[in-house]
Amino acid sequence: MLTETRRSYFNLPQVVSKFARHLDSCVSCRCKLALSPGYIQQTTFLIGNEIGMASRLFFDPMVALRAAPLISSTCTLLYAWDQHFFLGLFNRTPEARKQSAPMLRSYYDTFFRRGVWTVLGLITVSISTAAANLYKQPEALQNKGTFWWYVTGATLSAGHLAYVPLVAPHVKALVEAEREDDVNGILDDWLRVNWWRMITVDLGAWLSFGVAVATTLRV
Repeated sequence: MLTETRRSYFNLPQVVSKFARHLDSCVSCRCKLALSPGYIQQTTFLIGNEIGMASRLFFDPMVALRAAPLISSTCTLLYAWDQHFFLGLFNRTPEARKQSAPMLRSYYDTFFRRGVWTVLGLITVSISTAAANLYKQPEALQNKGTFWWYVTGATLSAGHLAYVPLVAPHVKALVEAEREDDVNGILDDWLRVNWWRMITVDLGAWLSFGVAVATTLRV
């Protein structure tokens, strides 16, 4: 026993040398494997997949797409209400009508020229994102029963533009009003059309997208 121990002791440098060579060989093989195109491609795919899964825990593009029409239609509805509320203040009382008349034409002209692009932009977002949902995942929406809710929401959003023939004469009359014209009376006409547009197509689009998103936010 003692002789074997001594023999192992005296052969220790040789054992260490062999172990070092074996370790070096293993490391070399691993390095060659790691540098091979197939290994790099597979590793990149796995890392990308893990990152994608992790990122969807914080932000899922499809969830954002499904919710987008509801967000934009909410902004459209709120903007319509703001128009009705703030412009209606000019005609709220006889005293307010008298004081607002001299500046109402120039105010409405500036208000309309800036606001029309906001409204058109929001309607475009509602229609385009609803169409994108219908194109990207029709089967999932049909299975959830919300396909036609997105269709209805998009149709009602476009229906906002159907009121243009009713609104345009009042807009034209307001921005071209002369000093002797009853600008407050013209504004009353515009407010009535805007109110009906708000509670029909704007509110309808918002409700339709609300049902669709509440049912299919997580498919």
